[in-house]
Amino acid sequence: MLASLRAPLAGAARSSWFRLALQLLVGVALIAALLSLDFGALWRLVAGADPLLLAVVLALNMGYTYLLSERWRLILRGLGARQPSLPLFDLTMRGYFFGTFLPSNAGGDVVKAYLLSRRGVWLSLGLLSVALDRVAGLVALAWLGAPAGWLATGGGSLMFQVSALGLLAVAAGLTAAAIIGPRLLALCERPALALTPSFAQPALRSLLDAVRTFASRPALFLLATVFSLPLHFIYIFMVYLLLLALHATVDPLRLTWAITWATLAGALPISFSGFGPREAAFVATLGSPGELAVAVGLLTGALQILSGLPGGVLQLLEGSSPRLAGPELAAQTPPARWLGASPAAADEMVSVEPSAD
Repeated sequence: MLASLRAPLAGAARSSWFRLALQLLVGVALIAALLSLDFGALWRLVAGADPLLLAVVLALNMGYTYLLSERWRLILRGLGARQPSLPLFDLTMRGYFFGTFLPSNAGGDVVKAYLLSRRGVWLSLGLLSVALDRVAGLVALAWLGAPAGWLATGGGSLMFQVSALGLLAVAAGLTAAAIIGPRLLALCERPALALTPSFAQPALRSLLDAVRTFASRPALFLLATVFSLPLHFIYIFMVYLLLLALHATVDPLRLTWAITWATLAGALPISFSGFGPREAAFVATLGSPGELAVAVGLLTGALQILSGLPGGVLQLLEGSSPRLAGPELAAQTPPARWLGASPAAADEMVSVEPSAD
């Protein structure tokens, strides 16, 4: 039987490596096209950056990462899964680490939800929480970027007008989907279960229970979105400091608009960790000189990688089999642990803080 499974598994591995290589190629090709502007000028720009300002940005980046984990903790608490602060900070850094090697900036979210499931929270609820965390952040940024793009030129530029309207549409659409979507999903619950094979029904029921829990608390998404606003101001300030480190300045409103589009472009699953599309978005929004825009994109990508390095070290020290939270959890089979419990009863779950590794 193992021999019969060997070929499909090998094929899947080859396919996975092929997709990863293709995404890396897309990112490299986009950056190479942008670097055709003047690679020497780009190198001199980055090499001449102010090291003191870069150190300040690195320090702020760790605090910013911690606040991101607090937003995730807020969402988990709203879904009934209370978790300690520091373990979620740990998992957030690990998510950044794995996201460095996965498609787009959101690639590490699935890994983060999986690692959380190894610590006592059902996988379906973890996946829902990281999705809400990601969407709430993008929605808040879109609400900021739309008026910033309009005000950057007083609404006189057609490009800024179209961009602002596009961001407003994205923000309004995602907000409506997050608030109304779970309620509409309840109408499809029975047909979906009827069409789902029996072996996959426990997973679907668990996911539907998690969505139902979220639908009963519509203010949770709005709270997470409002919580995201000061986080974005901190990030915009960090990027502004990066520009100062590169001995350049950009109008804060235009920078906010540029960061919005660069973040959306980096979230597309078409490149390696968002590299390439993010730099292209910065070039399109910040304009000339292109070398400065590429440098900003590369440095913001480097910040994400540096945020994940502590998580990567912790993951390597912990080993390939993280310890589970609670003896009863270890006794369960993986399908039962990840999918078998109803998140509707999550308020009664007892959260156990993992022991230090």
